[in-house]
Amino acid sequence: MRGPKRTSSRGLMALTLGLSLVLAGCSAYHRAIQTGAQALEEGRYEEAMAAYESALSLDPRGTEARTGLTQARQGLSTQLVQRGRASLEAGALEAAADDLARAMDVDPDNVEAPQLYGQALGGMVALGNAALGKDDLPGAEARYAAVLKRQPTHRDARLGMERVKAAWARYHFAQGEAAERRGKLGNALVEYLRADEERPGVTPARERAAEVREGLRRELTLWVVMPPVEDRADATDVSQRLTAGRVAAVLPKELPIRVVTEPAPEGGTGVLMDVALERVWVVEDKKVEQKSHTYLAGTRSVANPKRASAEAELLTLQRDDEEREAAVAQQVRRFVAAGQDVTRSLQSLEVCRERARESCEQRYAKCMEKAVDGGAEMRKAAEQCRGGCEGLCASEERELARARKDAATIETQVQHAQATLEASRRQVQRTRDALLRLPLTLEEPMHAEHIYDVEHHRRGVHALVTSQLTELGAEHVPPTPVTREAVVESKDDAHRGYERFGILANPLELRSETELRNALGEEALKALADIVMQRYELHRARWVAAAGRGQVRAGAEDVVEATVRALLLTADEPDPRLLEGLTLGRKLQKPARILGEG
Repeated sequence: MRGPKRTSSRGLMALTLGLSLVLAGCSAYHRAIQTGAQALEEGRYEEAMAAYESALSLDPRGTEARTGLTQARQGLSTQLVQRGRASLEAGALEAAADDLARAMDVDPDNVEAPQLYGQALGGMVALGNAALGKDDLPGAEARYAAVLKRQPTHRDARLGMERVKAAWARYHFAQGEAAERRGKLGNALVEYLRADEERPGVTPARERAAEVREGLRRELTLWVVMPPVEDRADATDVSQRLTAGRVAAVLPKELPIRVVTEPAPEGGTGVLMDVALERVWVVEDKKVEQKSHTYLAGTRSVANPKRASAEAELLTLQRDDEEREAAVAQQVRRFVAAGQDVTRSLQSLEVCRERARESCEQRYAKCMEKAVDGGAEMRKAAEQCRGGCEGLCASEERELARARKDAATIETQVQHAQATLEASRRQVQRTRDALLRLPLTLEEPMHAEHIYDVEHHRRGVHALVTSQLTELGAEHVPPTPVTREAVVESKDDAHRGYERFGILANPLELRSETELRNALGEEALKALADIVMQRYELHRARWVAAAGRGQVRAGAEDVVEATVRALLLTADEPDPRLLEGLTLGRKLQKPARILGEG
C-alpha cells in the first residue's frame, strides 16, 4: 500500500516563504487601513488620504482602501470649502480662491466648491475694476493677472486686462506728448513706442512716433553742402561722377546725412565741401622681358639604373651565400669530429666494463672459495661476496654523456645553418629572376628651352581731386584744401605663339581708356564719401560717448534722450548695450523700433 506523498524540503521552503510574504503584505495593508481610519475619524484628512493611498499601493483591489480614500477626499474637500467660505466672507479673496481650487481638485463631485470659486474670482475682478476706476493701473493689472493665472479663459478678467492695457497705452501716449512739449523728443519717442506696444490702435502712437523720429533725424542730420564740381581739367566724364547726388547715393541710407547743393537750413550742423578736379592724365607703359619655356625635344636610350642596383644586390646575396656555405661545411666538420669523440668514449667505456667484469669475477671467486673454506653456507657466502663492483667505470660514463651532449648541440647548429643556407639560396634565385626581367636600357625624354619675348603693358588713368571742408556758420579761416590722387590701372602681358614649342599666343587685353576714366570717377567718388563719413564720425561721437557713460542710470530722462539720439546716429550698427539699456530703464520690449524697424 502506497503511503502519503512527502513534500520535498525545497518545496516546503518556497511555500513557507510565499505564506510569509502574503502575511507580511496583509499585515502592512491592514496597518495602513487602521492608520487611515483613525486619521479619518479624527478629521486629519490629508494623513488619511496618504494612508489609504499607501494601502492601495499594496493591494490595488482593496475595497476598504478605496472607500476610505473617497471618504477622506470628501472630508478634505468639505473642510477646504468651509475654510474658503470663511476667507471669502473675510475678504481674503486670493486665499479663498486657492482653497476652493484645491477643493475642486480633491473632490471633483463637490457642487459647492465651483460656485464659491466663481464668486472669489468675480470678487477679484471687481477689485480690479474698482482699482481701474481709480486709475490705479498697477493694482488693477495685478488683480486681473491673479485671476488669469488661476483661470486663463476668465472672460471678465481678460476684458479687464485689455482695458488696463488700453489705459497704459493712453498713459504712455500722454507722457510722450508731455515730453514732446518739453522738447525731449527722445523720451517722447520711447513713450510713444511703449504706448503702441501696450495696445496698438488705441492711440495714434505709431504715427506720432514716426513724426517724432523724423524730427529727431532732422535735428541730428549732418548737412553736407556740395556746390558743383570745379572742372579745371576739362574732364567732364570724370567730374560728372563727383556730383552731390552720386555722393549721397554711396553713403549709408539709414544714417542722418544729407548731401545738398543749396544752403543748409538755419542752425543746421554740417560742412561746406568744395571739390575741384585739378588734372586728369593717362599713363601708358610697355616693358619687354625675355622668358624661357621648357619643351620635349625627343628621347634617348640610357642604361637602366634599376638593373645596376639589382646586379649589386644579387652579387651581395651570392657572397653572403658563399659565406653561409663555408659556415655549414665548418659545422659539418665539427659534427663529424664530435661523432668520432662519441665513438672513442664508447669504446673506452666498453673496455673498462670488460676489465671491471673480469676483475669482479676473480674477486668473487676468491671470496667464495675463502668463505666456503671457512665453513660458511653458500647462500650467506654469496651475499657477503656480492658487491664492490659498482662505480668502477663512472668517469668513462661521464665522458660518454658529455660527448653525446656536445654532439647533439653541434647537430642542432648544423641543422640551423643548413636551413639558413636554403633560404639564402632561394633569395638568390628570386633576385636572379627579377634581374633577368629588367630591361638593359630605358627611353629617357630630352628637354630643351625656348627663349621668347613677353611684353608687359600697363595703362593707368590718374586724377588730382582737391577737397576743402568748411564748418557751416564758422567764422574762422577755412582750413587748407587737401589734394588727393586717384589712380585706376589695367595691366596685361602679351606674346606671340610658337606652337612647335608648346607656347600659345597671348593677345593683349587692356581695359579701354573710357572704361578706366569711368572707374576713376567711381574711385574718386568713394574717396569723397570717405571724407564725409570721417566728418560724420566726429558729429556722432559726442552723443555716443554721453549715452555710454549714462548707462549706469539708464532710466533717467537725460540718459534716455542721449541714448535715443546715439541709436539714430548709429543706425548702421547700433550698440546692443544701448538697446538693452532702453529695455531695462524704460521697459521697452522692442528697442530696435527706435530705428523704425518692425
